[in-house]
Amino acid sequence: MLPVLTVAGVLLVTAQMHRFGGGVIAVELHRVFGLGAADIGLIMGAMPLASAVVQVPVGLAFDRFGTRLTVSCITVVALLGTLILALADGAVGLALGRFLIGAGLAAVVTALLLLTMRWAPPERYASVAATVMAVASMAGGLL
Repeated sequence: MLPVLTVAGVLLVTAQMHRFGGGVIAVELHRVFGLGAADIGLIMGAMPLASAVVQVPVGLAFDRFGTRLTVSCITVVALLGTLILALADGAVGLALGRFLIGAGLAAVVTALLLLTMRWAPPERYASVAATVMAVASMAGGLL
């Protein structure tokens, strides 16, 4: 179970890196693509929008198919979004890439909590979950 929890932690690092990265790349989006504030806002907002849109379906998938299968499948969506983002040549491609990344990484926090619940003893769940979330979130933010 610990390797699965580690993979979920790495996915949270990746999710946080993408979430915080919007502010870092905004200047480059303007410089390279000539995008204005409205376009950059749309591109950056696509990720949290997607995350909100897929919460209920992903929760149902956790119940029906389990944590590992659900996270494995939707991580492919995030990978596809990353490729689209990397190859994009305008606002639409960038927004689509960020939307797919948001959809693909939407369930990472829930998955970490579910996996920690199964791995850690009940009396240590809160401290283990908080430690994993804090370390992964800080690492993603720093990256």
